[in-house]
Amino acid sequence: MIEELRISRLGVIEEAVLDVASFSQPQDTVMVIFCGRGTLHRDHLYLATHEAQFGRENYSLAGFSGEELAAKLGTAHALNRIMVLEAFDTPDKRTGAKPFGFALRAEV
Repeated sequence: MIEELRISRLGVIEEAVLDVASFSQPQDTVMVIFCGRGTLHRDHLYLATHEAQFGRENYSLAGFSGEELAAKLGTAHALNRIMVLEAFDTPDKRTGAKPFGFALRAEV
């Protein structure tokens, strides 16, 4: 059930970014703001919705790639594109796993 919910929520986020990107015009500004869970693994940023469970090996399954989100934003016709990220790792209350000590604030 949680896996299905995760896929549907990530799909909604990705679809929304692609929709906005496709409808944008060169004079528009497209902005994506993400505030939530995230982690850095092997020089790749992974973002996740609140129900995701990050483990030591399941980053790409639990979340979505920051690079993929940026690439989707890059498909916008708008000449002004902004991505703001605030990602942090929190303890998982369900498993008791401790956070990895990750936090990121970035604007592109």
